[in-house]
Order: sequence, then structure tokens, then C-alpha cells
Amino acid sequence: MSMKYLAAYGLAAMTNPKPSKDDVSKILKSVGAKVDVEELDFVFNAIGGRDVSKLIAEGAVKLAANAGAAGGAPAGGAAPAAAAAKDAKATEKKEEKKPAPKVEEEEEEDGMLGLFG
Repeated sequence: MSMKYLAAYGLAAMTNPKPSKDDVSKILKSVGAKVDVEELDFVFNAIGGRDVSKLIAEGAVKLAANAGAAGGAPAGGAAPAAAAAKDAKATEKKEEKKPAPKVEEEEEEDGMLGLFG
């Protein structure tokens, strides 16, 4: 189900409590969106003439119920990230202890011609 149909349905419902397929199609066409009749029929069958505010409330309940299930994922990624940060700091310390090799600059006798070999 495409969100554009639901969004257009919600917009149409602002002025008409029971928007029609034609109302939704007009909104979509006004912004240059293509209307797939099969998808539009599917949306209207799924909505079943229910009030938009009730649909939004039902959706919010479903989102809240699923929000707790996804809460554990970021914590799992934090431990490997912390370990990688420790390794990076250890590597930095090792690199800091080594003195940088001294680079001697050659005098340019040929001017810019030295760039070509």
C-alpha cells in the first residue's frame, strides 16, 4: 500500500468526512502523481469507510506496541563500537611514541622542471 494514497485520503478528509476515490485521485493528479486504480481500490477496501482520526489512533497504538520491541537494537551495537574506540586509542598511543622520520628536503636546482622526472 502506497503512502501517497493514505496521505491524499487524509487531506481529502479535512473537507469531506467520507472522501471518495475520485476525491483522492484529484488530489494525487493535482501534484502530478500517477494513480494506480488497483492500489486505490486496495486502500479503500482496507480503510473501509472508517473515520481518519480513528485510523490514526489505531495506528498510533500499533506503533507504540511495536516500539518496545525495537528498543534493544541500538544497545547491541554500542558494545562493539566501544571496543573499536578503545582499539583506536591504543593504536594512537603506539603511534605517538614512535618519532616521526625526518624528511630532508632536496634543493630545487631545476626549478619547476624537477616535477617531471
